[in-house]
Amino acid sequence: MVLRVEIHKDQIPPAQEAALERCLKEGGVAVFPTETFYGLGGDPCRPGLAARIAALKERSRDQALPLLAADGEVAAAAIHFLNKEDERQWRQLAAALWPGPLTLVARARPGLAPGVPAGDGSVGVRVPGLALARHLAQLCGGLLVATSANRSGEVAPVTAEAAVAGLAGPIDLLVDGGPTPGGHPSTVLRMGGGRPRLLREGAVSRSRISEVLGFPPAA
Repeated sequence: MVLRVEIHKDQIPPAQEAALERCLKEGGVAVFPTETFYGLGGDPCRPGLAARIAALKERSRDQALPLLAADGEVAAAAIHFLNKEDERQWRQLAAALWPGPLTLVARARPGLAPGVPAGDGSVGVRVPGLALARHLAQLCGGLLVATSANRSGEVAPVTAEAAVAGLAGPIDLLVDGGPTPGGHPSTVLRMGGGRPRLLREGAVSRSRISEVLGFPPAA
């Protein structure tokens, strides 16, 4: 049976918050809104979560899963910085562009479940612009897996109903916050090596990243 939580005025009903938190911490797979589309995810430290998400999206298990963080310090704590310059650039981007649709990719610290980081040990993380998504991450221990709630190759959904209908199996938790605005996905930037590399230009433009860093990212 799916636990359904309907959001009113961007707030989780107090009577349901404990059940929602328990579902996430016990390894439940959730569908929930972000500031763009509906996401699919759960606790990144729970073994087996990545395999369930891969099955629901009908995609290979070797694709890394991005993370939402409750705040910038939680995000930074999930990352192993190779040097002070990498950390400086990370914090510079985070201070200017978070909360918001910018995913920063770097080497993950130990503790994430198998299948969440990429094969090279890296993981993408961002602090979402939607307060509800940050709250869900907080209830999950600070970090929340959040990939688009659709089968591989299909359109990302903007309603809870479309998200559930488009997946290849049942979920455990549905957080229905009404329609999301859609738009561009998050911009993805690979950190490290002295000059960040733009993997995907999305809602945050290359020119805005150049403005923050003082130089353009590598292509």
